[in-house]
Amino acid sequence: MASILIIDDEPSVLSMLKGMLRPVGHQVDVAGDGHDGVEMFKTRRHDLVITDIFMPGKEGIATIEDLRRESTTVKIIAVSGGGSPSSLDLSSRMDYLEIAQRRGADRILRKPFEWEEFVEVVDDVLGEIPAS
Repeated sequence: MASILIIDDEPSVLSMLKGMLRPVGHQVDVAGDGHDGVEMFKTRRHDLVITDIFMPGKEGIATIEDLRRESTTVKIIAVSGGGSPSSLDLSSRMDYLEIAQRRGADRILRKPFEWEEFVEVVDDVLGEIPAS
């Protein structure tokens, strides 16, 4: 199965998502913020990164940009349930998840989401990885 990195500042979200992915055979690492997540990715190239958008320190948009600089092929899913980005100019009224997609996320997912929806998006994205 796949190697997946989940980046989120909410321990309950990390636990829940990890709990959804491990039983189906994925190897899952977690990081509590964008800085730690990018550093973890540098040491272990994951097949998929799932990152929250709004986190203290390094927000999800900057995390996605850093991950894209490290790898043009890693699959990235951006998730968010709201909030307001402190470092983004939203004068264009563009949705922050749309910005994440423009900056390098392969897919976006709005919280709250159903278990089936989450697993379907993960499976779809992982299905886009070329076989080695």
